Amino acid sequence: MRRIKSTTKILSLCFLFLATISLFAQDNASRIIEVEDLMKSLAYNTDNTKVKIYDWKIENGDASLIEWDEGAVNFSEKGFERKGELYLGNHRKITHHTVADKVENGKWELYLIGDKEKIIYVEIKPNAITQEKPAFDINTIYIQDKIVCKDTPENKITFYSIKLPKKELFWMEKNTTISSKGSASSYIISYCQKPTCTYVPQTIASTSSKDQIDRFLENKILNALKQFEKTNTYGFTLTDDLGAIDLKHELIGIYDIPYAGKHGKLGLAYTNAKRNNDCHACSPRISFFLFVMNDGQWGLEVSDINAESIGSWGNPPSKDAFKVIEIGKDIYGIAVDTSYGNQGCFSDDRTIYQPMNGKFQEIFSDEIAYDSTASGTATNSSWKSNFAFRQSNGYLYDIIMRSNGTKDGVSFKKETIYKFDGTKYYSSSVQNNSEVNVNNILTYSNIKSFIDNLLQSNCFRHEQDVSIYYTDNVKRFFSFTNPTHKMIYDDNVKYCRRWPQINYTLQSLQIIEQYNKNSKSYADITIDIGFYVANRSKERRGTSRQHMTLVVENGKIKVESASAQSIKSTPAAQNDAGDYLKNYAHELMTGRSMSNQNDIIVKYNSKGIKIYCLSNMKMCKTEAEVKDYFKNR
Repeated sequence: MRRIKSTTKILSLCFLFLATISLFAQDNASRIIEVEDLMKSLAYNTDNTKVKIYDWKIENGDASLIEWDEGAVNFSEKGFERKGELYLGNHRKITHHTVADKVENGKWELYLIGDKEKIIYVEIKPNAITQEKPAFDINTIYIQDKIVCKDTPENKITFYSIKLPKKELFWMEKNTTISSKGSASSYIISYCQKPTCTYVPQTIASTSSKDQIDRFLENKILNALKQFEKTNTYGFTLTDDLGAIDLKHELIGIYDIPYAGKHGKLGLAYTNAKRNNDCHACSPRISFFLFVMNDGQWGLEVSDINAESIGSWGNPPSKDAFKVIEIGKDIYGIAVDTSYGNQGCFSDDRTIYQPMNGKFQEIFSDEIAYDSTASGTATNSSWKSNFAFRQSNGYLYDIIMRSNGTKDGVSFKKETIYKFDGTKYYSSSVQNNSEVNVNNILTYSNIKSFIDNLLQSNCFRHEQDVSIYYTDNVKRFFSFTNPTHKMIYDDNVKYCRRWPQINYTLQSLQIIEQYNKNSKSYADITIDIGFYVANRSKERRGTSRQHMTLVVENGKIKVESASAQSIKSTPAAQNDAGDYLKNYAHELMTGRSMSNQNDIIVKYNSKGIKIYCLSNMKMCKTEAEVKDYFKNR
């Protein structure tokens, strides 16, 4: 190592070090730097301000709050080095003390490595181990992300991403060691390099406390989600002006499973985009993790990452909304209750998941309560259900749902029995959705054909088209009460203008009840619809659960009432087959519509610009060119 004189102008830095340091001790030996001020000095300025090393005034006699090594700057194979000692404070209080011949304020060692442009590495550690556990805090409002890589009784390693005002985001590692002689935390700032965990604990003592076990499993879950993120965007995408996808992973809860003769735990977590996924219908992605203790060790039996979209406003249901329930003899599932409201109408749904074939499968889902008394309609509905299991000869227990209240102003009581058919529960009263004749028209196949045709029509061309599918006296059309055909048509036109690309598919159909009233035949049904919609700047996909009342008029099936029970929606992935611009790119370059998704290849050129190319790579167009074509076609 050779010495470099401090007067030589060799190292240009991208921040002003110690520009905002606070001084509040009484003597020179105890001058203390606030941790937050130190972090501000170490972080890069957003305006990219650079200051020469000689501007630090290290050895020219000026008062310095850092005791630098003699010789100013050293040079090693790692780069330019700088070493010194300083006192740090948390909220105007010294971080720790040391005891030798007397009690003294504890110092921190500061070690910097830089190249000719900026500092690239910072290490901060206490100069002595003490029982006072030297460490410092960062205000949580500045912490953007947290990754726990190790958590044992002897050592804990945590990474934080920190964003200070008018500063660039940087990563800091906190490494805490614990021993009988004391404990201490050291810190490493690695700037723009996002860390990857090099260690995740694999085992934990069976005698550990419940909190220790739950924290151990939480670390395994969050680490698995971050590993999955390396190759999968969880279905989220952002528009170009927002930059790269930025995801967050959070634990919902750890739930005990009371298996006979063994211990089980279920971990639930959710993933959401930090931006652009906070609308009413925006749901985070839910992941399931089933752990079972065998031979004193917790093993992962089922891992179902990115399994479901549940929630709204970008948030999942609360921890208490999920409950572990016994659905068979020593067989357990996880039930979740969700609510949905729109225009004074509120519905509650219950969904049950069970681990099957290495995944958590949805085995039951139905509406368990409904209330429209706040909608302002002349005849309201308000009912709720009691939910119970009873033993059966099958693999899983039967479900008995007893509902009572008012429906369209008429009091009713109803008991529905659901049986498990090996894959999911079905209502036995409708014979597993087989055909049930009501005037030979409201059969299962006729209803399914009618719904398929309704979904294919999606955008009406004329107001008269509404009468093909809707009765003349519609009681409800989603947010509208007693709407006219013109109101339905205008709403449909508005929606289709917002989303020029629409695709609906019927995923499931369940006949809830069939009956005769006022000399007419009716059927109440629940349908799950898969949807994909897109415009010039956005794409969305998901599922919508809808409740409909169908009526037979003049020998034809019509919709008398339609309402949404729940919507699970996520942005479509950028590389998904649903990229609506692919078809327009093909049309722009060939003059005809795309017949196969593989006809267009989406990639990024050397300048990082998204382009659409024919499969033979003979012609490409930029995304901007395709969007301009779409706008003006």
